[in-house]
Amino acid sequence: MHRVAAHVALADGMAAVTAAAAIPVPARDALTRERRAHHFADLALGCLQAGRREEAVDALLDAEEQAPEEVRCRPRTRRLVDDLRLLGAGSAQGRLRALADRCGLPR
Repeated sequence: MHRVAAHVALADGMAAVTAAAAIPVPARDALTRERRAHHFADLALGCLQAGRREEAVDALLDAEEQAPEEVRCRPRTRRLVDDLRLLGAGSAQGRLRALADRCGLPR
């Protein structure tokens, strides 16, 4: 299921957000922790592409809660955290800064 959202995310951020919302919670929760983390990371990318930066931070934090190493260690998610830092995340900026610190990104 997360592959569908990942492919859509590359084409259209809002479509990715919509596709992720359509996945039933029980189906999402049936995924392994790592797959759920990937789902939330894909959702974060879609939110970023759709201009919903605070929601992107929330999705990354959800991913980190599921499988911290998937967010803190993978180049793709670290790059997403860094991109969000550069663009700014409004009221989520403090939470984003803390996540960037946990990812070991330079200030």
